[in-house]
Amino acid sequence: MLASLAFAAAVSATPLLDRSDLRHTMEAARSAPAAAPPAGQKFRVTLPFVDGEKRNMRTFQSPARWTYDFKHQTLELTIGLGEISQANYDRFAPQGLDKLPPLQTFVFDTAERTQRTIFKDDHRYTDAGERVKGKDTGWMGYTMVSGNASTVSSYGLAAPFVEGGLSALPAGFRPLTIHRMKMQPKEVRSMVETLRLVVEGETTDLGQTPSVFCGNWSGLLQASQVNDKLNIAVKADQCFVTAKINRVLVIGRDGVLASWPR
Repeated sequence: MLASLAFAAAVSATPLLDRSDLRHTMEAARSAPAAAPPAGQKFRVTLPFVDGEKRNMRTFQSPARWTYDFKHQTLELTIGLGEISQANYDRFAPQGLDKLPPLQTFVFDTAERTQRTIFKDDHRYTDAGERVKGKDTGWMGYTMVSGNASTVSSYGLAAPFVEGGLSALPAGFRPLTIHRMKMQPKEVRSMVETLRLVVEGETTDLGQTPSVFCGNWSGLLQASQVNDKLNIAVKADQCFVTAKINRVLVIGRDGVLASWPR
């Protein structure tokens, strides 16, 4: 009995992995893909909310963004998860992801290097000179455009979610969740500086190969803001581990603002 109590105490004392710990665990698994999968590791990842108006990959990939509507004096907090698909992940089928339920992604670590550049933007035109979206119509042309070349390395969690079915997300939490608060403009800065998104759960293994799976995506993004448009040529290296998310919290200067499960 003493032995079992000692074991229970050791288990309860096992620290939760924070954001840095989880990345290091994934990096270690990535360098040794034949090793046992890092399943069953409990984590508590904390992220700041970022300014949703900024146009860079750190913002686009962040699951926690804030914007302020001056007209309605409303602070809007968006928790937006991505989804791994054939269109944005080049090793989707080879790693067996096509056999899994849809995976919602929570990117918790993004490193980005950018530089100004000029690149070719290919597109098709009709005989009348109008640009068309189809790949097999019209004639091919291109323009030289300026913008940013962005090289991205990111780490994230991947949680199964099927609308009305299988879910590894907390009860009541959806892949796109918006929380709004009425607030005077003078209060916004002091509030957003304290905002944090906290995600708790544990890593899993759904049979994908390898357990920490990495792939690439490259493409051209166009980010608009008022009358300005920024072209971003992206080359992204992405690594994920599957996980069950047990709890999600939004924390601000006054404590917990929202939580799931509800």
